[in-house]
Amino acid sequence: MFFDEFYFHHKRGLTRWERIGHPIDTFSFLACFVFCLLSPPNESNIPTFILLSSISTLIIVKDEWLHIKKCEIGEHILHVFLFMAHPLALLALYLEWVNTRVHYIGLTTATVFFFMLYQIYYWIVRRP
Repeated sequence: MFFDEFYFHHKRGLTRWERIGHPIDTFSFLACFVFCLLSPPNESNIPTFILLSSISTLIIVKDEWLHIKKCEIGEHILHVFLFMAHPLALLALYLEWVNTRVHYIGLTTATVFFFMLYQIYYWIVRRP
């Protein structure tokens, strides 16, 4: 993800749609982590986690119609791997959550949160 952001996105720049959409992608991913930090893994919360994870996985592909026109082949290939890694990362989060390894979830949550703040600042506030 960092290579996509700091190499490809900085190299080609982002359209207005992407500048707004990429922090939304990160927010949807972050929501899964925050939910796990705030909710115990029980029978009533697991379906909510599955729903949040499914929504996040669907949201990240929303830009592909634009990427077809704007991205070079290397970025497309990287996106394929990121799209495969996304649900796997959420599966790993689920396993950490049900095994109550909250300290790992907290560290990753903080990392994703600060990455989202960077995206908002760099692509929206700093570069309107």
